[in-house]
Amino acid sequence: MHLRRDLEQTDRETLGELFGAIGQLGLKVYHYEHPKVLAEHAALHTSDVVLSIFGGAISRSRMALVPAVCEAMGLSYIGPDAYGRVICQDKEVSKALAAEAGLKVASHRIVRSRGDLSRLADFPLPYVAKPMWEGSSIGIGPDSLITDHSKGAEVVAYLLEHFKQPVMVETFVAGREVSFCYIEAPAPNGHRSLAELVWGDEPDHFDRHLYDAAHKAPAAVKTVRAINDELRCNEAEAMEQLLQFVGPTGYGRIDGKLYDGEFVFLEMTPDAWLAPTGTFALSFSCIGMSYEDIIAHVLLSARPSPQGRSAND
Repeated sequence: MHLRRDLEQTDRETLGELFGAIGQLGLKVYHYEHPKVLAEHAALHTSDVVLSIFGGAISRSRMALVPAVCEAMGLSYIGPDAYGRVICQDKEVSKALAAEAGLKVASHRIVRSRGDLSRLADFPLPYVAKPMWEGSSIGIGPDSLITDHSKGAEVVAYLLEHFKQPVMVETFVAGREVSFCYIEAPAPNGHRSLAELVWGDEPDHFDRHLYDAAHKAPAAVKTVRAINDELRCNEAEAMEQLLQFVGPTGYGRIDGKLYDGEFVFLEMTPDAWLAPTGTFALSFSCIGMSYEDIIAHVLLSARPSPQGRSAND
């Protein structure tokens, strides 16, 4: 499953739920399946808001296509600009920014070619191997948690060949799987919620396992709970600093682990899955927001533009 390249693409059920919530807000939805089609119809939507959940195409810049089209065509849109989208997708750059912002970051190393495989011989075990520019756990499967150096070299070599991009190896961080979820409007400081993902009845599950593609399958047994009182003040300030470094991001998640009460940064996800059962939506449902309220606030996080009465995907 983790080798599929379509895991970032939104399923029809989620689209239906999202469109339904937007409709409940009294807004009309226009759905375009590709940035090229959006560009062709741009003149019809100068007073509208573009909400992109596009995850298609095998390209390291695929997530930047929609914001680039919007900027070129003068359309209002939600989320980071093209540059911000690219640096969030790049695990190496986002970790550097997170560290500069003051967050703890797991030790890591980049393997850019087979010639770099020898650099793994002294990297501490256990570690995680993941493609540098993917999201939605693409490339992260049962073999990605490395406990043997020879096996690790095999896994990294395979990822290099299969995904045609650098591979990041990072120290495996035991602890609780958490996400700092945010919406940048409409409250003065937006909305924030720290959520923990709990696997079945195993509170220590992620001490031993990765949150990989299989864990994200619809049938997976998991729950999400808000733990806002466990986020330290200095870590909350560092999260806000990181968001400022990236620029307006609209909505999304900062994913990490809680180890001995300390947040350890893993990655940024500005295109958080918007299904009612996703971590992002559930993090706010836990604190009393309805799904329609969540989507309304997401739409209101759009970059300033002439007022419109529609929402586009």
